[in-house]
Amino acid sequence: MGWPGKYFQRISSAKRNDFTIEILKKIKKRGIHTVIETSGFASKEQFLQIVPYVDLFLWDIKVTDQALHEKYTGVPLKPIIENLKLIDKAGAKTILRLIIIPGVNMENRHYEHIAALYSELVNVRGSELLPYHEYGNSKKDKLGLTDYVTFNQPTDQDIDCIGKVFNKMNSGITILRE
Repeated sequence: MGWPGKYFQRISSAKRNDFTIEILKKIKKRGIHTVIETSGFASKEQFLQIVPYVDLFLWDIKVTDQALHEKYTGVPLKPIIENLKLIDKAGAKTILRLIIIPGVNMENRHYEHIAALYSELVNVRGSELLPYHEYGNSKKDKLGLTDYVTFNQPTDQDIDCIGKVFNKMNSGITILRE
């Protein structure tokens, strides 16, 4: 999806957050649309500081099972969902980016959790179904990291089926397409 404006990835350390806020303030003064792509894993304070300067958050959701989320990402799911709800209450617009990973989250229970979460959000603008990809694996190989999990990529048919599942659930989820 082509977004006119400035696009940032990640909010993590406080130092990086301060830098990002300063850049966003300058960009907003020029009337430029701002977008942050995030996993949602940062402090509540960092998100509250940045919300006034962001027009849209692209919020990645990988898996909604607590144990699986921590197993595959190394971080707990709870603060990610809490931060999403926090920025929603603060009026921030979001698009949920649902990363589709065969063998990990392609199950009805995951879709039900997504639908329930979506229904709680007032400022969500839609969802994108994003197939898992292996782009980062070559970087890991170059760094000599060999102990990482790889997954199969979903097919186009898998993605279409998931969209149909959400429609059948009458979840109200708007699936955005490129």
